[in-house]
Amino acid sequence: MISLTNISTAYRQARNKPRHKVLRWMISLWLTGIIFLENLGEQISLTLLLVSFAWIIPWALLTLGRHLISAEVYKTRPATLRAMVAFLAVAVLSCAYSLNISISMMYVVITCAGFILCGGLWHVIVGHETQVLSRFAVLSTAGLTLIFLSTYSGVGRFDSIRNPNSIGLILFGIVAASLAIRAVLLRAVCLGACLYMLWSTQSRSAMIGTVLMLAVYLALTWRTLPRAAKWLSIFASLGLVAVAIANSSFWAGDVNTFVTTALRLSDPDRGINSNFTSRTELWRIALAGCKEHWLGGIGYRAHDSYPGLEMTAHNGYLALWLETGVFGVMAMFLLFYSGVRELIAQSRRGLQPAKIGLSLIAGYLFICFFERYLINFGTPTSILVLMFLLIPRPPIQGPYSPQNTFGFHARGKLDAQSCYRPQHTNSL
Repeated sequence: MISLTNISTAYRQARNKPRHKVLRWMISLWLTGIIFLENLGEQISLTLLLVSFAWIIPWALLTLGRHLISAEVYKTRPATLRAMVAFLAVAVLSCAYSLNISISMMYVVITCAGFILCGGLWHVIVGHETQVLSRFAVLSTAGLTLIFLSTYSGVGRFDSIRNPNSIGLILFGIVAASLAIRAVLLRAVCLGACLYMLWSTQSRSAMIGTVLMLAVYLALTWRTLPRAAKWLSIFASLGLVAVAIANSSFWAGDVNTFVTTALRLSDPDRGINSNFTSRTELWRIALAGCKEHWLGGIGYRAHDSYPGLEMTAHNGYLALWLETGVFGVMAMFLLFYSGVRELIAQSRRGLQPAKIGLSLIAGYLFICFFERYLINFGTPTSILVLMFLLIPRPPIQGPYSPQNTFGFHARGKLDAQSCYRPQHTNSL
């Protein structure tokens, strides 16, 4: 096995000093707090969103110093830095002609701070990913469960603190984070509670995105499952297929009814622009705006000021194009391409954090077809997505290859226990 002496000097540091431990707790608390701090009422407060970033930045700067600004990912993946700088440049320039200049400028500040934090915080997260994700999952599940039990009557959609679709997006991220919990019983409790609350939101995109995320995660972890679990999964799948075939005449008549009922496709009480026909009309308006302002857009985070899109475009990709033009889209595509490529490479080497991150992004990209923003710092889910896109490469010296990667034996075989774990850490 490659010894710890091969790890680069920057990552050979203990990073287990009291101030580092406190910062890791603060990261989990920060992600959890955004759920409740940004909008405690019906209207989103941009001021509170700024506060949610302002309180953690000073401590992170005091703890990490230059490492907060000069993140490892920028050195090992320079394309990521170029994509971020290009996107911020486009966002800043768009403020000059934005339909809502003040909103665009404030969101540029938030986005810049978010990029810095999501890249720099990896300096203390590496080797402790399970801790940070597990704490966030437990804290946020407990908080949302308390609100759910005290405010939700069981009638209608769960929308006590936010729009149901926003709560669904948050729960989608918590489900992904819960996969990092090592204690089986605690993981099952968090997953069960989150999935039940997710169903109560009736957020169709979040529910389907969660199924997609869990399917991707199962596929990525299939090789590491015990043989008994694999056979059980195979026989269960075959059994379901057999039952479906045997009752094909029943399913032929009831699948449409089941889908319509489960996703509330004909529910008149879901709100404005909630059905698919209304969404496609919003997409048509957004696409027309993209064609008209295809080069520079209409201003960062200002697409809901465009005539006809006061209720947002309900499509993160069209919203990004309409706001920042083709240059913003190209910069963000490069950022996602660089991050996903790195996550795929690390997933193939058996790194558990990368598998969770890749699964999260797969589901998130689907959800963005129906929700308003691709880049957003108003939910912990969106922040986790960006953090995983800025994940650093495994901390080793030498070329990045299967034969010389931290966590591999000399013959190239993966030692899953040593990946990203220079020190043993507990889940909570």
